[in-house]
Amino acid sequence: MTIKPSRYIFFIAAFLLSLTGCSSPKEYFYTLSAAAKPNVQWQTARNIYINPIHIPASVDRPPIVIQKTPQQVTLLEQRLWASPLKDQILSVLALNLTRLSQNPSINTWPQLPAKNTELTISMQVLRFESVPNQGITLEVQWTFLDRDFKSISTQHEIIHELASDDSIDALIVAHNQALVTLASKVAHTLPSTAH
Repeated sequence: MTIKPSRYIFFIAAFLLSLTGCSSPKEYFYTLSAAAKPNVQWQTARNIYINPIHIPASVDRPPIVIQKTPQQVTLLEQRLWASPLKDQILSVLALNLTRLSQNPSINTWPQLPAKNTELTISMQVLRFESVPNQGITLEVQWTFLDRDFKSISTQHEIIHELASDDSIDALIVAHNQALVTLASKVAHTLPSTAH
C-alpha cells in the first residue's frame, strides 16, 4: 500500500507533536545546609533531644513557596526541596547546635530519646517566608522540657535575613543563615541545668 504524501506529512507532524508533549521543564532540587561554627560560650555535654518540628501547611510541600503578598503565595513547580522541608530544618538545626556547642549528644527524630536525655526541645515554625530580591523571614517558637517532659520555659524569635540577589540560591543561603541565628538563639536560651 502506498502512503499518500499528505498522510505521510500528517504522521510526521503528529509524531513531532507527541515528542513536544512528552517533554517537560527541567526540575531543580534544593537542600538547606548547616553553616554554624563552634562557640565556646555555649559548650555543653548534656544529652539533648529535639522533637519533630512543625511547620506551616502552606510551605509543607515539595515546591519552594514564594511569598508574593501577605495574602498570596506562588509555588515554584520546577524548584523543589530535595527532601521534606520540616526534616531539613530539623537536621540542620541539630547540626548547627552540635557545632555551636561542640556536643555530639544532640539527637533528633527518627532516633528515639536516650534514657538519660536531660532536655527536650519542642519547636514550631510559625513563618517560613521567602521573598525574591528582599529576603526571608523565619518566625519560631520553642519550649524546653525537662527529663519528665515538664515545661521549663518557652521562647519566641523572629529572624530576618536579606538575600544577596533575586535568585532562589540567594534565598536558600539566607534561610541557611537564619537557621544559624536560630541555633544561636536556642543555645543562648538553654536552661541553666543544660550547661
